Amino acid sequence: MNGSDDSSPALLEWPLDRTLLIEASAGTGKTWTITALYVRQIVEAGIPVENVLVVTYTEAATKELRSRIRERLVTLREALDSGGIDDPFCLDMLAGIDDGIAARRALDRAISGFDEAAIYTIHGFCQRVLSESAFESATSLDAEVLTSEQDLRQEICDDFWRHEVLRQPRPVVEQLVADNATPETLGGWIDDSASRSWVEVIEPGPAACADYESLASQFEDAFETVRRLWQAHREEVSELLLDSKALNRNAYRLASVHAWLDAMDGMLKNRGLRRPLFDHFDRFTRDRLARSVNNGQQPPRHAFFDACTALEELRRQMDDAMAGRVALLKARLREYVMSELASRKAARRLHSFDDLLALVQGALDGPAGKRLARKLRERYPVAMIDEFQDTDPVQLEIFRRIYDAPGASRIFVGDPKQSIYSFRGADLFAYLAGRELATRRETLARNYRSDPALVRAVNALFTRLDNPFVFDMLEYPEIEGVGTNTARLRVDGKAEARLQFRFLERERFDVRGKTIGKGRASLAICRDVANRIGALLAPEGGDVTLDGRPLSGGDIAVLVRTHDQARQIHEILTQAGVPSVRQGAGSVFASAEAEAVEQVLRAVSEPGRERPLRAALVSDIIGMNADELVAAAASADRWEGIVEQFREY
Repeated sequence: MNGSDDSSPALLEWPLDRTLLIEASAGTGKTWTITALYVRQIVEAGIPVENVLVVTYTEAATKELRSRIRERLVTLREALDSGGIDDPFCLDMLAGIDDGIAARRALDRAISGFDEAAIYTIHGFCQRVLSESAFESATSLDAEVLTSEQDLRQEICDDFWRHEVLRQPRPVVEQLVADNATPETLGGWIDDSASRSWVEVIEPGPAACADYESLASQFEDAFETVRRLWQAHREEVSELLLDSKALNRNAYRLASVHAWLDAMDGMLKNRGLRRPLFDHFDRFTRDRLARSVNNGQQPPRHAFFDACTALEELRRQMDDAMAGRVALLKARLREYVMSELASRKAARRLHSFDDLLALVQGALDGPAGKRLARKLRERYPVAMIDEFQDTDPVQLEIFRRIYDAPGASRIFVGDPKQSIYSFRGADLFAYLAGRELATRRETLARNYRSDPALVRAVNALFTRLDNPFVFDMLEYPEIEGVGTNTARLRVDGKAEARLQFRFLERERFDVRGKTIGKGRASLAICRDVANRIGALLAPEGGDVTLDGRPLSGGDIAVLVRTHDQARQIHEILTQAGVPSVRQGAGSVFASAEAEAVEQVLRAVSEPGRERPLRAALVSDIIGMNADELVAAAASADRWEGIVEQFREY
């Protein structure tokens, strides 16, 4: 951001000796504003860099802030000597500096001592507080920071499986195992909030935990009744369903009825676990038959249909009971993990990142809390909190306690619209509580990054509703687009709209009035996006230009919610011959390419073993198909040659 003619004077008037909240949408100059306020603290307030606390939430953001702040300090220092600068803020600062010598000294000290600048992640700040205030915080001096709790959590889940899950009644355990529950999958039952002390666990009430064992016994009896009636009356039931004039044949097509009869045969031959029942079992129940008759007709009746109705109802009750039992186990697992994580980390002198925050909060709440807060306030008389929308109750309470004093300087900077992103750890109500602490609130209302037409389109989208984010207290501030990025996509000379919506047409899906399944819809969206990209980049797609030059693949980015969606789009583009790069936080060792390399390396390490050798030959790296593999294995000489080649590797 290069600052506008009217933004710098306004910013220079903002007070530095109180709690200031700056709400900044994307592209409105949040980092530019932080660096400007930082420079004011150095020059106007005369505070050394080691006493201006700047806190953000990622290592990358910390590095960027360090670089941008130092750059702004150097720019202003050079401007004091030369005066030749095109930064409006620095020009306005120069105009307001009465003592140039004092300003030079303050900037020289800041630049030369910038390695001591107190710019940290929130966890880095808390770790520093604990290490420098061990007596006030009553923490161990030799505690180790645990970068990942995964192994410890798995250890705890293993213990919970043995002590809690396997002690459930046998029918419950059998169903859990049938539903693929294992000690390894227990971790998926809880999230990172299990290590956050402020999260409250609420167990399901007794009504949610029906007597599953009793229902399972009743289900077995009902199942045997259905089996007995089927063995005695299969032909009668078949004739009723196949020959009835009352049934609507759109709902009970003859081919489908034959398939359902076969499915019933297969299910009743099975004496193992029988829940869930096969698909379309409900076609044998009274309610479904009654809904599927022609006008004025009576549905077929038979004792078998009554028995199936009772069995279906018991199945539903068992599903509800199992859901309640699983909910109870999840609540107990969360409690167990929270308790055991704390005790085991304490015994092993380990601290997780969340522990660092909790320990600082605990220290501020403890007997020496006031002394610690005063010490930190004297050490850091100014606190600038970036990405404030990502705060949570613990972080908010830490800065409230430290700076709960007259004249304390706190500057919160964030985008409230992003405080709805709970997957990032954000807490909307913590942000709103922090907003109440502010004695002055400013909004950055100019977007310097995006195409002004795109900004107007987004404004039009969100200002249509009174409460676009549901909560009354979370409004959408209309943004003015003043950026210079006006590149326009054109197809055959016609400009494309900056913001477009694409709709899935129901006619593309054979759903017959039902809701489109999430999986099918997601795949269809991925295909549509990939096909659209392919069409834009294909030679036959017409004259497609961006800012007057031919569009290239590097101009296009696709943002997705899940790794699976990214994989689907990548695969579809690859099939269409469109090269693409998939980026994400996943490990390269979890990729298909890594698996293929592992297969080849296993064969190289043990070429005499036929199984890994076959797997390597059909991997994507070597690429044999089934026919080629069979032919190679059928020839002793050829196979021996392949083995020898792998030995040479």
